[in-house]
Amino acid sequence: MFPFLTGLLGNIITLIVVVTLSVYFVVDGPRIIGWLHLKTPATQRGTITFLLSTLDQSLGGYFRGSLLLALIGALGTGVGLALLRVPYAALLGALFFFLYFVPVIGVYVIGVLCILAALPQGWVVTLIVAVYITLLQGVVIGQILSPRIFSKTVGIHPIVALFALFAGAELFGLLGGLLAVPVAGVLQQIIVALWHRWKQEHPEQFPPEEPPLQPSAQLPEQQVLPFRAAERS
Repeated sequence: MFPFLTGLLGNIITLIVVVTLSVYFVVDGPRIIGWLHLKTPATQRGTITFLLSTLDQSLGGYFRGSLLLALIGALGTGVGLALLRVPYAALLGALFFFLYFVPVIGVYVIGVLCILAALPQGWVVTLIVAVYITLLQGVVIGQILSPRIFSKTVGIHPIVALFALFAGAELFGLLGGLLAVPVAGVLQQIIVALWHRWKQEHPEQFPPEEPPLQPSAQLPEQQVLPFRAAERS
């Protein structure tokens, strides 16, 4: 029991620190980038500014996307439970908003709380609530909305965002699930920038593409001549 409480407390502290740093970086990101730009040697300013801007875009986009998903989940939970006449529907919706920022653990906690709140309404309503919360969290938010929203706010493909979420949570637990998408966004921007630099430094490796030939130009001469003969006659 004691190791479990210690691990839970450590995860909560990690979550608070990461969220706090993310909020400060999102709010003061442009000022931090400007200050470091002035303090960086002139020869390295371009690289440092690019890295900081990429980090600011990824963290800020991830934070905005998480807020939007938490709001959608909170409204879906509160409205759905209210329609099923489950007690404390508004409170459970508010709890969903805050627990959404706890990767892996948060969705299970809010699911259990919703099922417990529905027990006084009978087993039919409880079963409906269990199915509804599972579909809302696992399918609508987890599989459909989350990759698409993060692909817009962070700038990565939905498949990459979905893979990053699963891989980060599986390999590094709470912290990995929380930072997987912004880290994937930063890595993608760096790889794309390196690729464009390689293309600029080695233009001979990327010859310009020739425009496609017209259909008439692709016909052999022996097929064109009969048409010309017919026109002359």
